[in-house]
Amino acid sequence: QPAPAGARVTTGKELKKRKDVLIASAGARVRVTRKEGVLFVDRDGGLHASNCLRFEASEDLGSLDAFAPRQDQRPRLFSAQFLQPQRLVESDTGTELALAGRLGRGPVGWPCLLVLRGDPQRPAVQLTIQIDHRLPGWRLRARFLGLPLTAIAHECTPVDRKSVV
Repeated sequence: QPAPAGARVTTGKELKKRKDVLIASAGARVRVTRKEGVLFVDRDGGLHASNCLRFEASEDLGSLDAFAPRQDQRPRLFSAQFLQPQRLVESDTGTELALAGRLGRGPVGWPCLLVLRGDPQRPAVQLTIQIDHRLPGWRLRARFLGLPLTAIAHECTPVDRKSVV
């Protein structure tokens, strides 16, 4: 997506030199750091959750209608902390940070693009997650640790037989 006119775009080595990046909205804010991963702060709500975005992968032995995890395996957890900053766009209309990488090592893993957007006119930080999910038989979920459900509004594609084309 093109940057707004007059925006400052940072990529490559210049972006990697930054120890942290702040994505602020009119209310909540997210700070992305190498040390704490995704740090969510909502001062009005009294929330402060570091490394709060994780991904949970479980082998799925069920059907499209019902998830059935393998009983002899624990879910694999991946932190967004290991995604690398790719592009930072800062302008008067807000801040956008794109992080990319792979969730998981070895044969079980997913390419991931995570984009955080903060708009000073809106109360929430927008998060978009794109995952290339080509591994059949696995369920991958985003988990927000340390955040109440009221702090998260989402628009996810339902997974059921009627929605599969």
